[in-house]
Amino acid sequence: MFYEERTRLGIAVDSDLPVNEKIWNWCIMDFATRLFRRVGKPNPHFRPSGAYEAGNRACPEQSIKRHFIYGSASLLQRFAAAAMVAAAIMLFWAGPPAAMGHSWVGNTSGPFFTGTADVEPLGSWYYEPYFFDSIAKSSYQINTLQKLAIGLPLDLEFDILVPLIFNQAETPATNPVGQFGAGDVSFQIKKELTKESDEYNFLAMPTMSLIGVVTVPTGNYENLSPALADTDQTGNGTYDLGLGIQVHKMADPFQFYLQLTDYVMFPSDVQGPYYFDNSAPLPLGTSLHMVDGNLFSCSAAIEHVLDPRIGFGYLLEIYGETQGSGNLVFGRANAPAWSALWLAPELEVTWPNQPTFAISWGAGVALPVAESNYPSQIIPMATATFYFNTGGVR
Repeated sequence: MFYEERTRLGIAVDSDLPVNEKIWNWCIMDFATRLFRRVGKPNPHFRPSGAYEAGNRACPEQSIKRHFIYGSASLLQRFAAAAMVAAAIMLFWAGPPAAMGHSWVGNTSGPFFTGTADVEPLGSWYYEPYFFDSIAKSSYQINTLQKLAIGLPLDLEFDILVPLIFNQAETPATNPVGQFGAGDVSFQIKKELTKESDEYNFLAMPTMSLIGVVTVPTGNYENLSPALADTDQTGNGTYDLGLGIQVHKMADPFQFYLQLTDYVMFPSDVQGPYYFDNSAPLPLGTSLHMVDGNLFSCSAAIEHVLDPRIGFGYLLEIYGETQGSGNLVFGRANAPAWSALWLAPELEVTWPNQPTFAISWGAGVALPVAESNYPSQIIPMATATFYFNTGGVR
């Protein structure tokens, strides 16, 4: 079967390659074939609708948790196909790889929304504060997400994410009102499954990791004041369990990132005024045993490091999220379904850049591409990552 599939796709059988790389190469080609067969098919389930106001959920590896409804899968397929074509063009343009003795990988800030599959070495850790300014029509939210990542034995990494949120909104009856508070805290464990086998060969085995996430409702969502127009809500009020996969692939001079994560949200009893993840309001005095639909996020990025000595480079990242109309564990959802997609150009530089300590700086802006039942937002963003490589260089 393996030989037949490779021959059908017009790929020569590389008998000298290890078995795991043969399987990986075949999987890439088979996925590409199936993907391009599906791209362009109409999607009868996608239904655009109006948007209201930005929500306040913070999530692992991102400052916001906004998710595509399941009916918009064709949009993701189109993006994946376009990304593969763009990657092939850039790899052709880059020419032959540099000599194997030349290292072109340096400390960089990396993508904002897409986590890297590489884990911190045992004894190494980093602290990464983010700044996200979510600008909507009549409000904005500043989310200074704080992340701490610690390297553990057995190719494991433990992460803590604490969002610190400032909300401001305009109301017809008053001047702009604002509130500051902590959001929902997340704990993440990451297990590295495979390691990059050839940083010059795009078809070689990438680094892949499995992530598990637990989010606890530490943000405020009860006893909200109608006069504050949603600015005092900094959490969703639910316990969330997430499972995802991260992929990091190098092919000189580019690096590629992919993350897919799905969340199951536990039911919660809420009372209005309350605002759902897409900021649709629950009226004052209304009680609801809220069941959120599954949350799914998909993000990918391409990075080009122009000078690895100072980690100077640029990235292009795409990030989509959906909340569906059904919960995998708890059945039909009564919270609104919605979707959103952003495209983010980003810049990065590293200074200082020492073997045991480095600070990488990143900045960019997430631009809205498509929404369904979700407000259009522009999100300027910045980050600084403090690397303490006491256990070895990342």
